Amino acid sequence: MRKCSFVMLSLLLMCSVSHGADPNLLGHWSFENGLTTDDSGNGFNGVTSGTAPIGTSDVPFQLSLNGLGDTALDMTNNGWIGVGTPAARTAFNLETFTVTCWIKGLPQDGWRPMVSKFGESGRGWQLRRCGGVTNELSWTIRGIGDEDWCTDHDPVADGEWHHVVGIASFNSGTNQTSRELWVDGVQIRTGVNSGQPNSTTAALGLGVRFDEADSSSAEAGNIMDDVRIYGGILSSDTIQRMCPPPAARAGNPEPADGFVGVIDLGSGSLSWTDPTQAVPGTSGVESYDVWIEFPDPNGGWVQVADDLVDTTLPFPGSLKNNESYRWRVDTNLTDANSVYIAAGTLWSFESSADPVITRQPKTIGRLNPIDPGETVQFVV
Repeated sequence: MRKCSFVMLSLLLMCSVSHGADPNLLGHWSFENGLTTDDSGNGFNGVTSGTAPIGTSDVPFQLSLNGLGDTALDMTNNGWIGVGTPAARTAFNLETFTVTCWIKGLPQDGWRPMVSKFGESGRGWQLRRCGGVTNELSWTIRGIGDEDWCTDHDPVADGEWHHVVGIASFNSGTNQTSRELWVDGVQIRTGVNSGQPNSTTAALGLGVRFDEADSSSAEAGNIMDDVRIYGGILSSDTIQRMCPPPAARAGNPEPADGFVGVIDLGSGSLSWTDPTQAVPGTSGVESYDVWIEFPDPNGGWVQVADDLVDTTLPFPGSLKNNESYRWRVDTNLTDANSVYIAAGTLWSFESSADPVITRQPKTIGRLNPIDPGETVQFVV
């Protein structure tokens, strides 16, 4: 196993990582080196609200597996971070740019942002939850047509971690702005509208919205990690390196995802199939790591297989009937200089107890049917 020895190299190779590796990276809040620190090296550090958010070890597997973080931003107490320096108020007035973040759970109400630069009264932008249609995302950009621009389905409403990307690109020749929304490495909407993004003097908000008088509102109240803002367009390859799409992960689980029924835990096995799509920059599957989440009171994710070259694994002896389990298969991929790990999709199953097969109940020497409420003896 060589994953551990390449953690630092993997950190450097992940697309657009911190400390100026990408010249278009304007701001990067990983929440690792102090919750408000800008890791881009550009000095856009923030301040916390009076009800400060807290660091949590509940982080996206894709980040932790590749050495990119072990702390996320928990805003469930309505805490937030504001970036309101004079330089920040100017730097994030952008016409061609990309905003990325990991979220666990949507903001707690409609029109509340994950990341915002005002985005109201005809000025600024917000990557946020759509209003009215509860579980949709909105890539709101003021100054162009169809400003609020919501998605048409709910890809992030399951309470798990998801990677969200909003891209905007203004073409001065046509006076049009194109937009893209990505979730978990898959483009879910794209379109072009007339107009140019309008600037604002408001502060940048992480999990909150500021107006131009510095009043805060619309606290997100969810959990967020690894927020990045780029002064350019991220390529599809870069986005899919940040979060591999489902086709680039192990698939077709057995037991099937969500299965509830009788499973032979004694002689059966878990199985899956190889990814059908390569992660950009990788050349093939090297091995698999299998993890199972055991239920309380001694719950938690336990690695039950490491560097497995097969696509089957006998059920661990510690599994029990009438318990629900989540599991995932992480894929160790061959990278140019290291091992890149694609975190697996979360699957679940529950094994019911085997049925008890009985013989004819004893009717104590009688041939008459059993009466309702009558007690009889069974031979098992």
